[in-house]
Parts: sequence; structure tokens; C-alpha cells
Amino acid sequence: MPFFGGEELRRIYLKAQKERFALVANNFAEPNVLLGLLSAYEEARSDLLLQISLGAAKFAGGGRPLPG
Repeated sequence: MPFFGGEELRRIYLKAQKERFALVANNFAEPNVLLGLLSAYEEARSDLLLQISLGAAKFAGGGRPLPG
């Protein structure tokens, strides 16, 4: 899964604005919610934007939020 930030993310936002579609960030804190999101988006064959807290990212990344 790619991580987009900075200029890449700006281009995505501009494309969404130009083409008039929404970007929905799905926040989750529990693994079962993540599995449900992955399953639903796979079934819909849709892109998925996930969002987690900085603390959760640090935990998942062993103290480093970006890998987490």
C-alpha cells in the first residue's frame, strides 16, 4: 500500500476536486474493523483510504510512525 503525502497528496486532492469525487478516510482502532473495511472495499473493487492516530502508527511501526 502506498503512502501519499506532500505534492502527491495535493495532486490527488486537486484531481478529486476537478473530477468532483469524494475522498473518504476510514478511521479504525481495532483489527476487526480494519478487516471489515478491507473486505468491503475489495468486494466493491474500490480504492481505500485508511486513517489511524499518530500513537497507533508509532505502535504499529515499533516507535516509527511512517512505517506503522
